Amino acid sequence: MLVIPAIDIRDSKVVRLTKGDFDNQKIYSSNPIEIAKEMSLSAQRIHVVDLDAAKEGYPKNSEIIKEITSSIKSDIEVGGGIRDESVIQSYLNAGIKYCVIGTKAYLDPDWFKIMLSLYGEHIILAMDVLGEDLKICGWKQDCEINAIDVLSDFVETGLSTVIYTDISRDGTLVGIDEGSLSGFFKKIDKIDIKVVISGGVSTMDDLDMIKNLKNDKIFGVIVGKAIYEGKIDISEFKGGIL
Repeated sequence: MLVIPAIDIRDSKVVRLTKGDFDNQKIYSSNPIEIAKEMSLSAQRIHVVDLDAAKEGYPKNSEIIKEITSSIKSDIEVGGGIRDESVIQSYLNAGIKYCVIGTKAYLDPDWFKIMLSLYGEHIILAMDVLGEDLKICGWKQDCEINAIDVLSDFVETGLSTVIYTDISRDGTLVGIDEGSLSGFFKKIDKIDIKVVISGGVSTMDDLDMIKNLKNDKIFGVIVGKAIYEGKIDISEFKGGIL
């Protein structure tokens, strides 16, 4: 299981939001590149989010993200406001390994399927949920579709990985909701997909709990605030693997 540190960028700074609330943020650094360099010493993969782009719908911190990519050897996956093929091409051409797409995938499934056919495993689906509701547009809007049905459809088109985020836990350091997580895996039991878990990781106990689920679908877990608050030390994981 990969342990994937997160770097959320807003106004060129490394921040963490609580439950995706843009009015409830904490700034951890004014230098995302240096943070990425530190994380790359232990991590195989780093999860980078352009929060400004997630909110506005178009890239705002792309040059910083590209500089991060050219400065380290870890694989980079980027999410936030990727709603146009030209953005995907720009990121992949810059050496970014994966593009994480949420909003546009649900609003225009046919477009997303085309992107899957063109870029294959380089495309990851973001599934951001609050309770039973799927959220889009920087987690500000409900999406009135059955996320599991859509996920199944996308997998048939070539989707290999989904990032499942529990918004109610994201940035809270309250721990993983094991019940909700288990419920999600029951829903996707018949779907052949790799899952990266996100939202709520607070201590090593959370990582151990996820690992002990012994679910073959679990590919990795994203850790953000717990790293910045000193509750988890990613240098303890050899090669970013737990």
